[in-house]
Amino acid sequence: MSVYGMFQPSVLGMQSQSHALSTISTNIANVRTGGYKRVDTTFSTVLSATVSNSAALGRYSDLGGVRPIDSFRIGEQGIIEASTSALDVAISGDGFFVLNTQVDGGGDTYFTRDGSLAIATAGTATAPGIGGGTITVEQGYLVDKNGYFLQGWAPLADGSFPTDAGALQSMRVDTYAFSNAADPTNLATLTLNIPANDPAGALETYAIEVIDSAGAPQSLLLRFEKSSTANTWNFDIAGGTGDAVTTTPTANFTYTPGAGQEAVFNAGTNGIQIRDSGSSALVQNAFTTLTPGDTITVTGTAGNNGSYTVATVAADGSTITVDPATPIPLNETITTAAFTGVGVLAQPLSFLSTGTLTGSGQYAVNVAHSGGSTSSFTLDLSQITQFAGDMTVRDYNHDGFAQSDLRSLEFDAEGTVIGRFGSGMTMPLYRVALGVFPNADALGQANGNVFWETADSGSVRIEQAGTQGVAVLLPNSHELSNVDLAEEFAEMIVTQATYNASATAYRTVDEMTELARDLKR
Repeated sequence: MSVYGMFQPSVLGMQSQSHALSTISTNIANVRTGGYKRVDTTFSTVLSATVSNSAALGRYSDLGGVRPIDSFRIGEQGIIEASTSALDVAISGDGFFVLNTQVDGGGDTYFTRDGSLAIATAGTATAPGIGGGTITVEQGYLVDKNGYFLQGWAPLADGSFPTDAGALQSMRVDTYAFSNAADPTNLATLTLNIPANDPAGALETYAIEVIDSAGAPQSLLLRFEKSSTANTWNFDIAGGTGDAVTTTPTANFTYTPGAGQEAVFNAGTNGIQIRDSGSSALVQNAFTTLTPGDTITVTGTAGNNGSYTVATVAADGSTITVDPATPIPLNETITTAAFTGVGVLAQPLSFLSTGTLTGSGQYAVNVAHSGGSTSSFTLDLSQITQFAGDMTVRDYNHDGFAQSDLRSLEFDAEGTVIGRFGSGMTMPLYRVALGVFPNADALGQANGNVFWETADSGSVRIEQAGTQGVAVLLPNSHELSNVDLAEEFAEMIVTQATYNASATAYRTVDEMTELARDLKR
């Protein structure tokens, strides 16, 4: 061994231990850094080898010692702690969040365990403004702390989520991202009491609100008319102007002027009135249960028999006008007129003498609104009663939510991004994707605690959280580093002692070299 070769083990030892101390220091400094993965330094023996420096001179050097090897613990779970931020989510188990450097997904793909998310703007879009105009708004997307865009899936038409990597996209979650989101009414339930002591012909009404297919609230009027048949009420539903309402099961409309009453046909106004024969006072509620668009048949007249389409119904129900396409032929006042409308009413409500409803009280209601939207829902009147007293509404409820702005976000264990809207509606917006690797410890590393796929890590497998063998997500949680502080300090003590030993060996060789020099002199 050459003289200088004697220094080699000590030098390599100090260099290796210095590198190990640097690694330990980095681990300790990042003990609370989100998504940071610990690096462990181990050592490999450099076996003695003879290396020719100059074959001509015949000089040789013997090298020996150790060299450091860094092992990255990327696949090891970090510490998870609770967070007050609704945008913080931690991965419990295998997998990484999938990121892309470009909002359109055309940039570099990275992976991270740090689920401390935020919303960043990228581009603009138009949104409905006040008064029917449009406004320009900033688009907000879920990003990690580096500003890279979190990738996931939007729901399909049937509400399920795709699973293929090709369908991944950045997740837009600004206030106006889902301005058209709404949930139309499917069920409306009304509980009320109808006065048993009302006389025949009395009218009771109640207005309800439902959400139509366009996410807009619509008002419908429920009309209850006391029938001459005991414990029976004629029932119908009216919409707004131009609305066409159909209710199932149906019943026929029938009306015949009573004693001392007459029907008055006016060809000039296309109107039909029911009035008192003596005083000419209008008879209220004769046509109350009719709705514009209903078809009625008139019989028993001298010249006005036929079918007519109702155009308007007076508020007091005494008068209707008919569509000019089916005009009144001539002016006529007659007591024998009869009016029928096949299937234009809802099935009447019938009660037992105890005041409880007979039948199911369930109605299928379909409305074609004048603005082009529709409403289709079940009206549940099964809890309606008939007792003496006033009409009393106990409760009215309907499902569905009107259009409103997105107000907040939350995650579930399967990675579903759930949006909460101003109307109170909640809706799944996206599903977060996770990337799983055969050998996560071999991933390449970049600044910001993000990683990329390498040949040694194996190809990424894109999965949904909660599936077999894949992690679940913990909402309102944050994954810190996987550094064990006590372990790092213990390792630091051992490393420092080993460094000192190498330094002592170096100093001893140095002293021996000086002594050999002095003896030669």
